[in-house]
Amino acid sequence: MVAWPNQGRDPLYCSLSVLWWAMTTDHSDSAARGFPGRINPAIDEFWQWWRHVGARDLDRLFTGRSEDGPTDELGRLVAAIHPDLEWEFGPGGDGSRHRFTVTAAGDPFLRADARRWLAAAPEADEVWSFSDLRAPAPSMELGLGGHTFRADECMVSMQIGLSLIHVSVYHPTFALPDTPAEQVVYLLLDSLLGEEAVELWVGGIEASPSPRPASVPLPRLQDEVAALAAELAPNDGHRQWQLLEDKESSTPSFVAVAPPLAPLTAPLSTEYVAATVEYSDRTDQGLPGPSALALLQDFQDGLTHQFADHEKLVAVETGSGQRRFHIYRDPTSHTSSPIDKYLATWADGRTWINFEGDPGWRQVQSFRV
Repeated sequence: MVAWPNQGRDPLYCSLSVLWWAMTTDHSDSAARGFPGRINPAIDEFWQWWRHVGARDLDRLFTGRSEDGPTDELGRLVAAIHPDLEWEFGPGGDGSRHRFTVTAAGDPFLRADARRWLAAAPEADEVWSFSDLRAPAPSMELGLGGHTFRADECMVSMQIGLSLIHVSVYHPTFALPDTPAEQVVYLLLDSLLGEEAVELWVGGIEASPSPRPASVPLPRLQDEVAALAAELAPNDGHRQWQLLEDKESSTPSFVAVAPPLAPLTAPLSTEYVAATVEYSDRTDQGLPGPSALALLQDFQDGLTHQFADHEKLVAVETGSGQRRFHIYRDPTSHTSSPIDKYLATWADGRTWINFEGDPGWRQVQSFRV
């Protein structure tokens, strides 16, 4: 169990054990849990209870008008949605007195449940607001394993890639055998950057017992993440495509990607679709010739034009006489486009299509560099 010490909050928020609930839960069996393709009725049960009992009684608890609150029942109802979801209370900070967060804590198999829980939430008001992502709290202190940690006490070495920043974080206590260094690093990054930024822009994460060369204070990571996000995901919504070359392939192969290739960009899009077409006009190296390029572009335009809002083309792979479109979509939606029927209109060669559950977007993670 992990709790944040009080940093200008109502002490009740921090005394409750629900803070960072189940942080030590082992998610290693995620791959065996299937993929979230069905609406969870426990979400409706939670919000019915919240409207009738939870919102009122928990506000009374946190404003000192009651010494007891229905936290046990709250925990039961969240666990009914999924037992590995984590939840916490905090100050609203956005016009509400309190904020209640239910989060997947980085587990892509739980992200859809957390987002559907949030989508069913009532509108925020002066008392309650809701989130499925932990908000940044850079000045927080973390107490864990008998030690206290602050972001400004740590050093970080950064390797900045095309769409990710890989980090090695050092704190003096990481050399001690009883320090849960890896867990500390993940929690510190969430507090410094917020859960969303960590999932979108931070790649490999390492806890180091000694400072790496060219290390800088950990808060400097905020600036690098902000710069990368501004470049690749500007506020105007324009997607910045990148072209990657597969250097390990025996024949030339290129992949166009739209970073960040993270499930959090579309938490409900847990179904992967690989639509592949073969082209006849190809160079000696298997790349498309002029006429094939025109046909492929027209086909891609038509494919994406019919997409529903939940369908995302995230990567386009070309080489060896084939082009593969990597698509993610919401398997519970009733508005999915007929990709298989559109694929049948391709007349320049053979076609293939494959559907599978992939909440972690594993099929495109090799393109995140």
